[in-house]
Amino acid sequence: MQVQNILKKNISRPINGVVKADQLNETPQVTLQVTPQVTQLLGRIKGTKSRSQLMHELNLKDRMNFSRKYLEVALALNLIERTQPDTPNSPTQKYRLTVKGQQIKNKGMELSE
Repeated sequence: MQVQNILKKNISRPINGVVKADQLNETPQVTLQVTPQVTQLLGRIKGTKSRSQLMHELNLKDRMNFSRKYLEVALALNLIERTQPDTPNSPTQKYRLTVKGQQIKNKGMELSE
């Protein structure tokens, strides 16, 4: 009996720092910033480039790291876009700057001059 009551108990505090989604009253918001990695990525995009071309220019070898720290952040911030948005996993997928990405790239160039 006691074990069943414990399992049914509503936990309203984090366990080991982890809060379940159903314990939150609000949807968590993620704040994305233009990181140094994204700034480097923006500086390398001229026209359209594939993932492997960008990784080569940035001298990166770990595809997962590149995706997480560079591509996904830049895509989420709408700084770059896919040339084939309907097929994100296409082997011929390429990326290009958006207007917003071009503006940030130009600001960065002005600051570094």
